[in-house]
Amino acid sequence: MQPKKLIYGLIILAVAAAGWAAFRPERLFFNAKVNESLPATSSKATANVSETVLASGTFHDVAHKGVGTASIYQLPDGKRILRFTNFETSNGPDVHVYLVAANDATDSDTVKKAGKTCAVGLIQGVSFVQILKARNDNLEAGAKAAGCKILERQVNTKDSASGAQPIVQAWKTKWGSKMTVVLAYNDPSAEGAASVVGGAFKPVITGMNGDPAAIQAINAGQILATTTIPNPEMGNGFAYGMYLLLVKHQKVPPEVSSSAYVLTKANSSKYVPWSVRNNHPLTVKFVNVGGKWRIQTTPDYNTLPSS
Repeated sequence: MQPKKLIYGLIILAVAAAGWAAFRPERLFFNAKVNESLPATSSKATANVSETVLASGTFHDVAHKGVGTASIYQLPDGKRILRFTNFETSNGPDVHVYLVAANDATDSDTVKKAGKTCAVGLIQGVSFVQILKARNDNLEAGAKAAGCKILERQVNTKDSASGAQPIVQAWKTKWGSKMTVVLAYNDPSAEGAASVVGGAFKPVITGMNGDPAAIQAINAGQILATTTIPNPEMGNGFAYGMYLLLVKHQKVPPEVSSSAYVLTKANSSKYVPWSVRNNHPLTVKFVNVGGKWRIQTTPDYNTLPSS
């Protein structure tokens, strides 16, 4: 009987070892803390510019206990980071972070469904206008880079909300809940898409321009986001470049850029609209940031203050 007792003992030991490896009960007595600062900027031009909160949300208890805030920051150099603040969770397996196309998630099924499906309808601008063609191309490239499937592409020839409505209505009839995202090249098209939402057709909608009506729609939860277009800064930068070239006879950089930001419900209240910026004179200069020339204005309306 000795060998049988030995075998039973080995089996019990193996099961105990497997259980220990799976659940690691000793971790119940550990309390690890991490406190990391945001990355410091390496450029003098952006040293006094604060980071911007693009979006934030709180953790929910689902399979494990979790509290705290998750925020997406845009740093002065344009890079984005995900930061957890006052985050606590129960001891256990490693924590994995997933970014999914869902307004909120209070259960695992929502995350799984949102993480598996990204099917896009692209509302495009007329391609013979170069800036609109660039928007069309970059929206599609960004969607594909995110792993999304392009279901439809259609040009809004009216360049208005009324022009977008029949386009999205046709998509709603054809695709229903299968279309999960609508990316619009401008805010009126996004607003037109939002007016068609209903029933099983509830896509995430984004626009571009930072129009006041779009910001109202974002705050109402009808549109997820828009992108600021720094027209006042670019216009003043163009005038400043011509002044340097024609009056001062100075060389100007062959290419100069200006920042654009994603506006969401988390940061839209910080945005200064064109109607305000156009009523105030801007002092302009060109600064070299990391080998690239950028427009820097005073006041700097184009940099959103930290939330």
